[in-house]
Amino acid sequence: MAFVWDLIQQIQLRSTKSRAKSAESKARTAEVRAKVAETRSRSADSRARSLESRITSLEDELDEMRLTMAVLLDRLERRFGGEERAPEETRAR
Repeated sequence: MAFVWDLIQQIQLRSTKSRAKSAESKARTAEVRAKVAETRSRSADSRARSLESRITSLEDELDEMRLTMAVLLDRLERRFGGEERAPEETRAR
């Protein structure tokens, strides 16, 4: 009977060890996945900040272009606009 009891204990011990290894493996996998997700999140945040910075830069550039266009249009109107306008257009402005 002692032999059977020892055999049962060995089987239970192997089963417990197997479950422990499986749980350890799952924990490692979860840890690796969490690290990958964190890295992706950091990368996405960095990319978002980079894109926001680029958008701001492009908006500033666009504002400068608008100002330049306004100045050039004003110069053109002063140079050519007064000579070609009819008297009604001048009064309407």
